[in-house]
Amino acid sequence: MEAKGCQCVTGCDSLHCQCFKRGQPCDQSCGCHNCANPLNQQLSPCAVYQLEEYRQLPKEKLFESIELPCGCETVELIQLLNSYQCNRCNQNYWYSFCYETVVPEGSTWECEICGNCN
Repeated sequence: MEAKGCQCVTGCDSLHCQCFKRGQPCDQSCGCHNCANPLNQQLSPCAVYQLEEYRQLPKEKLFESIELPCGCETVELIQLLNSYQCNRCNQNYWYSFCYETVVPEGSTWECEICGNCN
């Protein structure tokens, strides 16, 4: 029988947390400390999709080099999970799991999942 809840002491914001790993928020059955499980808050369907895509990503994929759209440099995918600023042109970029590509920060389009990504 799988144990409910977690007993994290590191904040519950990584896959070390059994709740987060199962894609669940922490609740009263947990004995965690300084809980920062992002699933405790209401997330948009798009955010949940992004988390699931990240969780399924093989670890070696995180360290693959990707060329930025500006052509100035290549960076590892892991650097593009948050906003990344190109060292040459100062444009900010991030990786979109919806479109499986690097996009400039501030780009807007209609996402197939939430209809309103940027």
